[in-house]
Order: sequence, then structure tokens, then C-alpha cells
Amino acid sequence: MAVVPVARAPETVLLSTVPALPRDEVVTDLRPPLRRALLAGAGVLVLVLAVVGTVALRHRPSGLEPARGAATTGAPAPTGTPSPSGPASPGIAMSAAGPTSGPASSGTGGGLVAASRGATALAHRFAAPTTVDGGGTEWTGQPVVVANSVVYSSSPDRPPPTARWQLGWDEGHLYVYAVVTDQTVTGVDPTHPELGWKGDSVSFEIGRWLDQVHTTVLESGDSHVIVGLVPPDRAVLARNVPRGGSLVAGPPLTGVDYHVATRPDGYTVEASFPWSGLGLSSPRDGTSLALNLDAGDAVDSGPRRGELATMVSTNPDRTSNDAKSRPHWGMLLLTG
Repeated sequence: MAVVPVARAPETVLLSTVPALPRDEVVTDLRPPLRRALLAGAGVLVLVLAVVGTVALRHRPSGLEPARGAATTGAPAPTGTPSPSGPASPGIAMSAAGPTSGPASSGTGGGLVAASRGATALAHRFAAPTTVDGGGTEWTGQPVVVANSVVYSSSPDRPPPTARWQLGWDEGHLYVYAVVTDQTVTGVDPTHPELGWKGDSVSFEIGRWLDQVHTTVLESGDSHVIVGLVPPDRAVLARNVPRGGSLVAGPPLTGVDYHVATRPDGYTVEASFPWSGLGLSSPRDGTSLALNLDAGDAVDSGPRRGELATMVSTNPDRTSNDAKSRPHWGMLLLTG
């Protein structure tokens, strides 16, 4: 039989275009192109699968995205100027890590460094909600931490205040009791509660305990809570929240029960703060929080009356409350 010459099929030919050949026809010239076509098709399929896999990996959930919680309000550093902030969000679950271990920051700012853990305070659990009446009897036997480290002073000749803090907690609230020694109680401006830290006041920075934090942005859930005195027995409350690396005026504090009383050598403050109002949730025995306990004292006479004279803290490294000082915040340990 005469051999019929067959033209070489192009390597990109589709299998459906290859003509049917008689059983005894010579087909050796078609096999390499067919094999190459199959290999080329397989290569394209592998490339498509690789691209799809890469896209899927880039868009998968990281598992580290933080719950977006209420940033709790914190006043700016003594030289800062607060500005309005947006509404609060649901609370962020607290860290259950012990005093020597905890999660790292889940924020997006740079400058991630290890937290140094300043002064540690303890808060014992109350078996039942305590009565906020200023009497102080339920605080007998509770641990005391003293705020007496001067972290700001514009009046070095003026005796600084001291504040004896006690803390407690239950599932719904953080309880505080502060006895402040202050030679002259001067009221704050009640129209600007977010600036209460500038006058006679007690305040605390609080947030989740994190083993590593940023130095360029504050963490979600950080806040500065302020109780500014309006003698003789009133106060204005504020909660300042993070905006970038600073703390600015936040939404009003709600659900807070407090009692303020002046005395010859100063004043007392007792208060209960709902965890939800602090932007936090799910407290339990062994929970660690970041915390500084502070007290402010205003100039009480002259043209500077009402301006901040001195601030003391339980944390001697609390020279400001912006992101640069966040690694040096102290610790609060909740115990059962």
C-alpha cells in the first residue's frame, strides 16, 4: 500500500480537529504533536491551579484580626488637647493570660515592642455587687496600692497629693475606692469633663494586657477614665479613647454609680464602672489588664487657678499616656 504523507499538526491543535485515521495508516508523525498538546494543556491547568491557590492564600482569614471593641476614653497627656471621637463599639474580651504571659498586639501600627509591666495592682472578686456609698467598710482587707510617684509637676514647691487605691470586681463591674490627700480641693470645669485630669481628680488608664504593644498607635480597648471633683459632693466623669497614638474625648460614660465626699485633708471617691462601658468584657479569675492609677491636683489660686499643678501615679514611668508610653503601663490582676 502506498504511504500517504500526512502534514504535521500544529502543537496548539485541538484534539477534536485531528482527522480520524484508518487503522493501517501511518500516524507516527502525529504522536509527538499530540503528546505536546496534552502536555501543554496540562501545563496550563497547573498554572491556573497555582494562581487560584495563591489568591486564596492571600485572602484567607488570618485568625489575628482583633474584635473591634469600644475604645475606652483616655485623656491626653498633660500637654495634649482632646478632640471629638466616634461612638463606642461592643466590648473587647479581656486577656485571660497570667501575669507573665499574654497575647501580642493585634493592631496595625509599627514599633512593636515588649511590654515591661510596671507596678502591679490586685483586684479581689466581690461575692455580690457592692453598695457604692462612700463608707468604705466593704474595702476592709482589700489590697492597697498607693499613687505617690510624681509624673508631672508645674509647681515644684507645692506638696503633691497621694491617692490610696483599692479595687474589686465581679462579672458586671470594676469597683474602685480612692482616698486622696490634698491640701486644697479645687473643682474642675464641669463643662469639659474630658479635661478633668487637669484638676483635682482620680483617673486610670486601662486596657488589655498584651506582651507586645505598639509605640506609634494605642491598642483597641485602651482608655483613660476620669472622675473630676466638683466640691463638695459631685463629680464629672469622662472616658477618653484612642485616636492613633493619642487619647481624645470619647462618648459619655453611662451606667456608672459613684459617691464623692470631701474631707479636711482631701476627698474620697467610690465608684462602680460597668465593664461594657470600659469597652471590655468577659472578666474572670486570673485575667490580666494593663492599668495605671493616677491622681491630679490643680493650682488653687492666682491666675493659673484650675490648671494642672501635679499628677501622681502608681507607675513612675507614666510620664504621658500616649502610644510611646504604652509599653510601660502597669498591670491589674483579677483574683477570685
